[in-house]
Amino acid sequence: EYLENCTDTFDVIIMDIADPVECGPGIRLYSRECYERCAALLSVGGVYVTQSGPGAIFNAKQECFTTISSTLRSVFDNVFPYVVDIPSFGSLWGFNLAFNNADGVDNDVSGRAPETLDALIAERMPGQELKFYDGTTHRRVFALPKPVRQ
Repeated sequence: EYLENCTDTFDVIIMDIADPVECGPGIRLYSRECYERCAALLSVGGVYVTQSGPGAIFNAKQECFTTISSTLRSVFDNVFPYVVDIPSFGSLWGFNLAFNNADGVDNDVSGRAPETLDALIAERMPGQELKFYDGTTHRRVFALPKPVRQ
């Protein structure tokens, strides 16, 4: 209901919601219609991110990860699925980053050189070091196994 009535725009929309289980509370938030509404609420250059269920090679296609990616691709110009290790889940977990093209925005999210990303982190966070994230980690999260990418 909030999304339907919202008149604001957002630079980032992050959906960390329950998996789209049939008859579950979050199923409507994974629909093409919801993604279209979120895309309309994003400012120019805005980004949409959603958790997308298990992302390991043995369950990504059987669960919802690849389906969510496909549905997002029907709405957004750019969709980048990625996985991270969530120890408490006992599995790689999938996420999707999506956005529409905008003038002056570098769309190559997954292909940026690790050195470039490390330099950006150092520039934007002088004197600080991130514990888990760097340019090499960034490249790894987007390096999905071939069966998952297809």
